[in-house]
Amino acid sequence: MFANAIRFVSNTKKIKHDYNIDKESPIYVGPWTVYPATKRGTNIEVSVFSFEKRILSTIIRNSVVNASLKENYILEVLRRDVSSLSRLRHPSLLQVVEPLEESRSRLTFVTKRIQSSLADVICISTPIAGNSGDIDNHLALDEIEVQKGLLQVMNGILFLKDSANILHLNIQPRSVVIDSKGDWKLCGFGFCQSSESPRYELMDFDTSTPSSLQQSLDFLAPEYVLHEIVGPENDVFSLGCLIYAVFNKGKSVISAKNNLLTYEREVNNLNDKLQFYVGSIQSPSLRSLLLQLLSPNPKNRVDVAFMDSSDYFTNGIISTLRFLEAFPEKLQSEKVAFLESLINRLPEISFRIQSQKILPTLLDFLNDNEIAAPLLSCVFQISKFIDSSVFTNKVFPVLLPLFTSFSKDSEKPLLIILQYIDCFKVKLPRSTFNEKVLPFVYACVEQSYANVQLSAIGVFCSLQDILDQKIVKSAICPKLYHCFSVTKNLEVKVSILECFHAFIQANLLDSFAILEKLLPLLEKVKTRVSAVVMAMMKVYIDIGRVIPEESVHELVMPRLWVLSASSELSVQEYSQFMREIRKLSDYIQIEHKKKLCSRPSSAYDDSRHSVKILNNAVASSQSSRMQEQTLPSTWQSSSMKTASSFPSYTTVNMTGKNLTSTPSFPPSIPTEINESTVNQHNVKNGDSLNDLGAWKSLL
Repeated sequence: MFANAIRFVSNTKKIKHDYNIDKESPIYVGPWTVYPATKRGTNIEVSVFSFEKRILSTIIRNSVVNASLKENYILEVLRRDVSSLSRLRHPSLLQVVEPLEESRSRLTFVTKRIQSSLADVICISTPIAGNSGDIDNHLALDEIEVQKGLLQVMNGILFLKDSANILHLNIQPRSVVIDSKGDWKLCGFGFCQSSESPRYELMDFDTSTPSSLQQSLDFLAPEYVLHEIVGPENDVFSLGCLIYAVFNKGKSVISAKNNLLTYEREVNNLNDKLQFYVGSIQSPSLRSLLLQLLSPNPKNRVDVAFMDSSDYFTNGIISTLRFLEAFPEKLQSEKVAFLESLINRLPEISFRIQSQKILPTLLDFLNDNEIAAPLLSCVFQISKFIDSSVFTNKVFPVLLPLFTSFSKDSEKPLLIILQYIDCFKVKLPRSTFNEKVLPFVYACVEQSYANVQLSAIGVFCSLQDILDQKIVKSAICPKLYHCFSVTKNLEVKVSILECFHAFIQANLLDSFAILEKLLPLLEKVKTRVSAVVMAMMKVYIDIGRVIPEESVHELVMPRLWVLSASSELSVQEYSQFMREIRKLSDYIQIEHKKKLCSRPSSAYDDSRHSVKILNNAVASSQSSRMQEQTLPSTWQSSSMKTASSFPSYTTVNMTGKNLTSTPSFPPSIPTEINESTVNQHNVKNGDSLNDLGAWKSLL
């Protein structure tokens, strides 16, 4: 084994040259110092493991063992660790990216990025059942993560036993790391042996050597330590100690304090104390499993191959994660049923599990149109809570190809994407949203599915706060104009009208666009269905407050009166229509009066006003006499009642003679009409005249 390790050692400086290493935030895995790093050129995230040889000088100085032998032994343990990992390939084992490089000062190798050592995590807190989304410590585990991690360690041990023919013999919390996805990876192969020719190699504990470079008695099987029996059952017992330690802040059921006599005493009492020890475990199924794993008699221990069938690993949320692992092998009907149930189970699952375990798996199957709709629902439900940078860099690039890949039979996926458009709006940079997402919404307006069109139009209404006039006028409205012209679906027409209503109220359509594009479009509408008429009324009322006054009189008011005559309107709708017309009329009058009042008066206007006052005064005093002198007696008798209501105006001409004149035709119309007197034929003195018949009687 040691001889084979030499083949995996390089003396080049490739790692230092090819990777950017961050030495400010290391973690520690067994004897190794681990630095986060990225590969130059690709920015692939990795971890660089390093061991400084200067540590050996301190160890050798304090050791009673021959210095050369001690140094060689430690270096061979480290080399065996890396060489074993380099040869073995399994999802549950830590994967080596760059082989071991050895120089005079250090040993270095590169693996896929890891986040922490299990030993560090379980020392912080015990696992918590249920959703751990509210836990302050980001490293704290919940029970689902533990179940998933233990399954991965079990699979790794099973691979070593059945496929690689290797005994690990060093399974403990320091031999398990957690990667950036939350997966548990087995490492620490410095003491592994071939199961085909195993030999006993347990060294006495050396206080001068760091414990990370020695096997821990607390996690070793009794038959291995006390009777020098080497076999697969050794790793089964160690696994039981590991499981117990996970739930007890790193403490095993054995506390030997690195002393063989203490170890033997602990093992002798193990049978009596085992029930008490596992009593702290909440899960009954896990307690039962631990009793089988931690039996001092190796023949009574359960085989690792049967452990994953325990109730602890088959019930509840863990079954969801296991289904996802086997997702490619499932039938389409099973996948659809699973995804439809998953959307309801997500609130029960911690966010870390959702983002690290579930989301990546779902993203891998987004190209399957048959399951796209329920799958997208789950993806967006999880994405609502992830960081914007993660969504932009990890999720959106996978979703983007879907904008153009869905076929004409893909109505449901399109509706799901439109339903969660706010997720894109909130998570993506504004420029990315405008360039990548909005064109997808434009395309949906042109879809043949009415539901997709309605959803896309509704999206435009919900995006008012991030849209500007340029986008609305040049990109959105042309699509809406075309859709409005060609669609025969009245619901789509109404939705587009409501969108115009929202745009005008948000000042996203200016007067020019309305006069040149929108009003000509509305003028062509022939239908008088009440829903369309009422929607058009709202748009026209909005337009009346935006375009110039002359255009309102010419293009808006007449059109409103025409639309109000629709026989499809209910009494309530007609009443509302009339109220809106009156409001618009009042608004126009008020604005026009403001315009007139703001106009500066001239000297000519002042002189005309003075002459008018003088004429009215003279006419009031002489009207009766002048009428008697001027009118024939027959006309006086027949028309006096009516004519007396029309005052004559006496003016002074340039020669000083009084001239009588009649008022101009037609008279000014009053601003208010008393509807109760509309049908009266008599005109009273002092009232404003608006009866044309009275004028005709004077002519």
